[in-house]
Amino acid sequence: MKVFYSLTCTLFLSFITPLAFSGEGHSHGNTPTAVPSMNMLRFYAISEDFELVGVVNQKQLILYLDHHKDGSPVLNAKLNIEIDGVQVPVTRIDEGEFEVLLTKELPQGTTNILATVIAGSVSDLLTGTIDVHAPDALESQGASTYWKQYVFWFGALAVGFLLLLLMIQRVRHSRHDRNGDIA
Repeated sequence: MKVFYSLTCTLFLSFITPLAFSGEGHSHGNTPTAVPSMNMLRFYAISEDFELVGVVNQKQLILYLDHHKDGSPVLNAKLNIEIDGVQVPVTRIDEGEFEVLLTKELPQGTTNILATVIAGSVSDLLTGTIDVHAPDALESQGASTYWKQYVFWFGALAVGFLLLLLMIQRVRHSRHDRNGDIA
């Protein structure tokens, strides 16, 4: 009987735990600016002298220009960018770091990037592509609804387990009652 009550308490506490997660609209003040993460779109363009990495964040394209040999930022570089044949303005943020503000988000499919790098007496032409694809079903649901599926299936499993425990307990009591009557 103690096992039954401890399992019941455990299941009850496991149902209450998801209620501790905050819902949509819950905030603790200002959110930090977006930092490039692994799930943001990226492109790479490499030559013998330079390596260019671009990270797309909605309507912002952040570019990192390094020397290919040692990975150090390219100092005093000038960068020209064409996106699908259209020249876009490039703003230098820091040594080896540039920003392009896009007028609209990149369209679905493959987008060609052409970069002209001029650093001192060295100039180079780098090309790359960005493949924009539709979000997966799980990405489009968002994190706030994804955990609800787990709660539903865990709840169904817990109810089934409780019914099984009740049936086992009932069978034990019925055996105990029969054995008691015979003796």
